[in-house]
Amino acid sequence: MAILLTNDDGIDAPGIRALTDALSDIDTVYVVAPHVERSGCSHSVLIGRTFGLTDRGNNRYALESTPADCVRAALSGLITGDTIDLVVSGINRGLNAGYDVHYSGTVAAVREALIEGVSGIAFSLDNYLPTAVFDEAARIARSIVVRMRGENAVDAPFCLNVNIPDVPLDRVSGVRVTTLAHRTYEDSLSAVSVDGPRRIVEFRGEIPDGDRSIDTDFGAVKAGYVSVTPLSLRYAAPAAGIAAVFNDLIFRGVS
Repeated sequence: MAILLTNDDGIDAPGIRALTDALSDIDTVYVVAPHVERSGCSHSVLIGRTFGLTDRGNNRYALESTPADCVRAALSGLITGDTIDLVVSGINRGLNAGYDVHYSGTVAAVREALIEGVSGIAFSLDNYLPTAVFDEAARIARSIVVRMRGENAVDAPFCLNVNIPDVPLDRVSGVRVTTLAHRTYEDSLSAVSVDGPRRIVEFRGEIPDGDRSIDTDFGAVKAGYVSVTPLSLRYAAPAAGIAAVFNDLIFRGVS
């Protein structure tokens, strides 16, 4: 068995280097990560197109595509000498809490693993600065990986989204299993430059706030806890209210 590492910050990002160092003594570690940063790419994959793959040595591969494609490539024939039983993504620079999971390439990587029947854990650190240090977060990640692969590990494939507070280890309040928080995004579209009918625009906004209830991922991290949120591939919501709308809808003569 072996561990696959990936991320959306790129193969040279400090978060994935810290993870590699922290997990390499547990089992064989393979790294398949985007050759450049792909933050916010969600679950994007390349269909019917080619992409470059560079062998960086020491079981490390840089793929010119998305985190989800990195997992697809690793599980579809790139890694042949071992069986990958766990995909670990991150450590992301900045939270992936609440609705962020729908945008995040970090989280999409472990969601792709679950689609393939392989367990996955995504790790993110509550620090968005380029100077973020990941060593202590990597120690937390290592503890969680060891626990999830231990004697009492979950039998069925699982998908976890883990957010880590940016505090010293002795100030971490503990670990909480949480739900996704409601997040409030206040982006605005601004023109950067204008060239005739064509405009260069960008989204501007602050890092979104969120529900700070202690049982949510955002609230738990802000209270100093490591947040562990189990994720599912089942997006369907309760249908009772929607079903009532269509109860008496009948199509006649439609072929």
